[in-house]
Amino acid sequence: MFNGGRARAADGRDEEERADRLLSHHLTTGDEPALDQAIALYRQLLDSAAPDTGRNVARTAANLMAALQIRYQLRGSPDDLDALVELGRERAQCEPVRPQDVRLLGLAYQQRFALYERSDDLDRAVDAFDRASRLPQEAETAAQSFGALAQTLRTRQRIAVDRGTAREGTRATRPASPDDSAAPTAPNLLPDLLRATEAQRHALRVLPDGAEDRPAYLSNLASMRHDAYVYEGDVGALREALDLWSTALAAVPRRGATRALLLHNLSQAHREWHEHASDDAHRVEMLRVHRTALAECPPGHPDRAELLAGLGVALRLAAEDTDEVAWLEESATLLREAARFFRPGTPQRARRLNSLGNTLHRLAQRTGDTAVLDEAVATRRAALAEERPGTDSHAGALANLAVTLRERAIQTDDVTSLREASRLAREALHATRNSPPGHAVRLANLGVVLQSWHGVTGDTTAADEAIDVARRTLALAPAAGQPRADRMNHLANALRARFTSTAEVTDLDEAIGLLEAAAQQVPYGDPSLAVILSNLGSARLTRHHHATGEPGELEQAVSELGRAVWAVTEGTSSHGTYLKSYGDALRALHHRDGDPGVLRAAEDAYRQAAGTRSLPAYERVLAAWEWGAAAGTDHRWDDALPGYELALDLLPFATSGRLVRGDQERGLSRVRGLAAEAAACAVNAGRPEHAVLLLEQGRGVLLGRAMATRDGSDDCAVPTRTSPTASPACGNGSTRWRPPTPRTPTGAGSRPAPPICGTPSRPRWNTWSPRSAPAPASPTSSACRTCGRCCPAPTTARWCSPTAASSAATPWC
Repeated sequence: MFNGGRARAADGRDEEERADRLLSHHLTTGDEPALDQAIALYRQLLDSAAPDTGRNVARTAANLMAALQIRYQLRGSPDDLDALVELGRERAQCEPVRPQDVRLLGLAYQQRFALYERSDDLDRAVDAFDRASRLPQEAETAAQSFGALAQTLRTRQRIAVDRGTAREGTRATRPASPDDSAAPTAPNLLPDLLRATEAQRHALRVLPDGAEDRPAYLSNLASMRHDAYVYEGDVGALREALDLWSTALAAVPRRGATRALLLHNLSQAHREWHEHASDDAHRVEMLRVHRTALAECPPGHPDRAELLAGLGVALRLAAEDTDEVAWLEESATLLREAARFFRPGTPQRARRLNSLGNTLHRLAQRTGDTAVLDEAVATRRAALAEERPGTDSHAGALANLAVTLRERAIQTDDVTSLREASRLAREALHATRNSPPGHAVRLANLGVVLQSWHGVTGDTTAADEAIDVARRTLALAPAAGQPRADRMNHLANALRARFTSTAEVTDLDEAIGLLEAAAQQVPYGDPSLAVILSNLGSARLTRHHHATGEPGELEQAVSELGRAVWAVTEGTSSHGTYLKSYGDALRALHHRDGDPGVLRAAEDAYRQAAGTRSLPAYERVLAAWEWGAAAGTDHRWDDALPGYELALDLLPFATSGRLVRGDQERGLSRVRGLAAEAAACAVNAGRPEHAVLLLEQGRGVLLGRAMATRDGSDDCAVPTRTSPTASPACGNGSTRWRPPTPRTPTGAGSRPAPPICGTPSRPRWNTWSPRSAPAPASPTSSACRTCGRCCPAPTTARWCSPTAASSAATPWC
């Protein structure tokens, strides 16, 4: 008996060694028949094992569980999974319990949940991993147990949030602003995520220093902290996730799937962090990470399209803070390339088209290129076509198209685009479903479009509705911070717009109070501060002109408008707009005090604004006209004449042949008297023959536009002198100008572009400078633009002293 038992034991050891060799052979070569033979041998050994050989049985059972796990991952057979669960349950009841067996049981439950989606399997997996983490074991296996527990808890939390079964109070949407994210949140809103985070931290504490898989543990903890940002709006958690992913990235080799995944996660987190605390250092790091991720992803890789789009979005975000046009151009190129990789009808294509539309919209605003703006509109329409009606993403696409159409209406004076924008903005608001942040966004966009519609049509009903919408939007804003400042700016704009129609001083007073409060909400250096200061300065100037302001208010207006000029990048459209408004304030100050140095400063501001190529052509015409008028006020005719010449050179581009005849006539009517003043200036400069040419040039623009309307072309009929600052072509339809006088506030906020889905548009104010039309009483007289009175004909014109009435209107930026 004794010798027979020894023989059976020896045979068992031989069989187990053979099974081990077969399993090792499979792991080395991938030979599946060897794996099948190993599993069969392990089963035979367990079936024939004597009851008193517990240690050997435990080893054999552990190897069988590992082999079954490997074969299930290869073939996905439910039979192997069920056998693994049954064996794991049996081993979990045997003493002493091995942590590896319990952990394999937890993994089997996790896999069975993935197969059948039964929540009880996921709960059993959590219990198994929790038990495994409490058993005595070596540091490395303890880290594995804690890590597996953390990942399973995270999975359960994400499923609960997706199904809407998370505990009451959980926020499953990312905050739209730093103020929303800074709100205190209860630590038990997401209990499984909290437990998962603590388990992952414990896994890192027990993991031996220098462990090869430490970057993976760091990355998993970073993902959990990122979840806390997404679900609870914890910006501090996002900052920790950035640091953890950066640390993990520094510890992995330069090539490999792990590094690519880390770069992808890190680049996305950098874009999210940019929304909350962007600065120069972060901007540089964000772009570096995105460029590195793209450089390490070879052409043809399935992730390359997402990386192209990610870099494109990052460049646009960086350009919003710096007004760097080159970054916007690169962003558009990358997003165009990325869009080609996504199949029509997929959500990814709709998102990427929306991102491309955002970039093109901003690029058109910076450069004044209407061809780019037309491409932005076409891209928005394509994105809308990809969305399924009845969804929030469809509502967002409607809103984005409305904002871009409104921008085209502003730049080209196209009332048809503005009418469509108004319709789409209302549709977007009604299509928003159970999303308070989305409702606030759509409401704000509708208010912006209504303000523009009032500016074009003078419809006071639209002005009243815009104010009502702005008040409702403000009521939805946080109690403090930049989002509230944007909403206050928006309401102030609506009130100022109505003031232009009703002259109700209470509207203007309320607008100034709102803008003063908004300026206190925005930190120094934020781009939105320049918009608020410019609007505040312009509102003060309006109140000064209406003799209702307080002493020193004009000086305050000059100071605030000057700060707005200095706060933005030179050469951008915003800079040109603010320069024009600053020049208007300086002229008002000169009119009051008579300081010639102030007048020269105003002239210089107008000259710079007129030379800003990104400014709409009509805005440049007005700025050049004011340049000439400012110099003429001081009887410096030779200095004034170049301003008038530039205004006439730009005039053919101040309206587009694509517009209907009525819109073209309305636009050109706002520059009546320009040619007459230019001729008068030439006569005073001792060049009467040049005066005749200027008069004919002005008349030729009107005649050429009338002929272009009749034959359907957009070619200018009368060529103009070559000017280094004028547009080089006149037949391309690339026209930019603003809605008619009285000008309308067109939005609120720091950036004059529509949002990536979820952020309200914050367009800039427009500039306007109403002028008195020349009196048609006599062919030998004309109205002086400065005083509005009839003066001698241009050949003997003289300049009248400015009067208070000449500055009765205020430019808005």
